[in-house]
Amino acid sequence: MKKEINFSEGVELCRQNSQRLATSGRAIIENENGSDPYGLFLLYIAYEEIAKAIFCFFVNKGWISYAFVKEIFGSHESKIFLYEEIFLTFSVDGRTAYLGGQKLGDITLDDFIKKHKQQISSHRDLTKKFLYVEPMGNHWHLPFKSIKNIKTKQKLIEDKIDALEAVLYALENERYSTRMNKFKLFKDDSGNIVLQFDTT
Repeated sequence: MKKEINFSEGVELCRQNSQRLATSGRAIIENENGSDPYGLFLLYIAYEEIAKAIFCFFVNKGWISYAFVKEIFGSHESKIFLYEEIFLTFSVDGRTAYLGGQKLGDITLDDFIKKHKQQISSHRDLTKKFLYVEPMGNHWHLPFKSIKNIKTKQKLIEDKIDALEAVLYALENERYSTRMNKFKLFKDDSGNIVLQFDTT
């Protein structure tokens, strides 16, 4: 009998890989000899990896099937839409989880991909520009060594990573008794992103 893969382990490994990628990305950006686009690329992939950790958690809880998550692992688009959707429509009722008003196991990925097409396209275009030489009209695009406002761009993607890490923490500790849109992101005195329930 074929042994089933351990998705609890998958959660930890995806989280670990996300942290490694983010650390490497920051190191490249902070090194004066590093190339900013390469550092940002690693941060963007770290963002996708923490999204994968959340999907692994969903499988481990029995909310979605292995077949569904295999499609997730093969699709950059689905990892990108998770951030856009989870704060708006994620909820848990008893042992059943919902996203976009649908039971997690009944979700059609194409519906979410169409809904967030603009954000997905922007994310993919940026990551390609970080790495590749490509023809653009009658000239060539070469990734720049430095990026204007790199710290602002770095903070934007790091905040997304921090937010998904906070969501994963809330899920693992079963702090999801209501919809995620009741949660707000705050910064503590140390500048860390904290996910808290908004009682206002």
